[in-house]
Parts: sequence; C-alpha cells; structure tokens
Amino acid sequence: MRTIQKLELRVTRTKLGTAKTSFARIVTTSVDVAAVARELIADASQEVMLTLLLDARNRIVAYTEVARGPLTAACVHRREVFRVAVQQGAVSIIVVHNHPSNDATPSESDLAMTAELASGGKVLGIPMLDHVIVTLDAHHSLRDAGWLAAP
Repeated sequence: MRTIQKLELRVTRTKLGTAKTSFARIVTTSVDVAAVARELIADASQEVMLTLLLDARNRIVAYTEVARGPLTAACVHRREVFRVAVQQGAVSIIVVHNHPSNDATPSESDLAMTAELASGGKVLGIPMLDHVIVTLDAHHSLRDAGWLAAP
C-alpha cells in the first residue's frame, strides 16, 4: 500500500519536513474525504484544519496542517492554505477541518472562509474541490450542500 506524506512548515518557514502516514487514497466523493479526515483529526480536542494536496487523478499526495485553534475556531489565511500547494505543485486541494463539538453543521465563519479560499484557488489556478467538516460520526461537505461551485 502506498503512503502519503504529511508536510509541515517549520517555524523558520524555510524547510519543509515530511512524515509518513499509513494510508493513501484517491478521493472521489465527500465520503472518501471524510474517511481520510476522520482518521487524521476527528478526535482532536481543538479545531484543526488540513489542506489535502491532490494530483491530476484526485489522489492525495500529501497533506499539511494549516491551522489549529481553540475548541470553536481555527483562524486561517489563504496564503497558509495555498503555500504548500504551490510549493508541491498540487493540481487541486481539499480543505478539511474538525468540529470538536460533534456537530458538523458549518458556521457562518466556515462559509465565509470557504468562499475566500475558493476565490484564492481560482486566482492561483489551484481549485479547491471541497471543504469538508468532520466529527467522530458525521461529516458535512460544502460542495455537496451547494456552497462551493464546481471548478
């Protein structure tokens, strides 16, 4: 079985470290994405946001943590989400984050962030295919819900 890399930006932001995880997947639906995200962050006690980097076949080639916040928020900026995607030559990305409250319903800030990230992806030519919110036993796809247009 292939592995995917977890990419981490160091404090100096000059080196890119790598670590291996035990799975690699092609993601074609929000259920696929949620399964990956659930393994990575669903049980975190605070909000964690990841960017999944995809190749042309929608295979996850790497992921990076772009934000970690208190129980109810994880502030993120477009440049943090797309920095590693640009460096690694990702064809597209999927953003995922958890809701420790175990309620996968998107907040107003989730919706606003999705719109901002989608517009950033268009400018860079790296489309954001989905934004999936996960909990231990549920998920919510903003693409499936109509909040994110097809690229």
